[in-house]
Amino acid sequence: MSKITLTPIALKDLKPLIQMAFRDDPLLLTKYSLLKTEDHTPTLEESVDKNYETILEAYNDPVFKDDVNIYAIEISDKDYTRPIGFTVTITNAEAPHILLSFGINIMYRNLKNSTKWLMAVKGILGKYITTFLHVNNSRAIEFFEKNGFTKKVNELDVSNVTLTSNWKEVVKHAEKKEAVAHL
Repeated sequence: MSKITLTPIALKDLKPLIQMAFRDDPLLLTKYSLLKTEDHTPTLEESVDKNYETILEAYNDPVFKDDVNIYAIEISDKDYTRPIGFTVTITNAEAPHILLSFGINIMYRNLKNSTKWLMAVKGILGKYITTFLHVNNSRAIEFFEKNGFTKKVNELDVSNVTLTSNWKEVVKHAEKKEAVAHL
């Protein structure tokens, strides 16, 4: 039986993992990529670079810099461990924590491994997690919804959706903080 773990890594080790996670997934480029337009299908390198730049922005943002955590997703069998993807989170004193970016290579992207990965993420971030996905990324959106996340369409940016675990509790927490702030 295989085990999925999230192993902390340095920023310098991230880009090859993004490339490995995105490789061999033609739908990622032709259907789900943020860079996909009617006139342009992005290359693997363009998609990897865009994803890395987004992570780098958060990493270098003074608000988040110390809160960005980068992990290799690893699968372990009896005899060996190998990387199969990456996960980037933002944790801070504010709930919910953010699942900023992630990817599992398509050869390992199945319900069993994806569910184990999400459990590992929840083990790190806790029960209040938010992630932001491009509205066209239906397979990831469906996965999160099937795992109890609530989808909210951003009225100011309809190209993205927000998915949050335990949404009712997150709203209650935010309302309590707002009520305390007004005292």
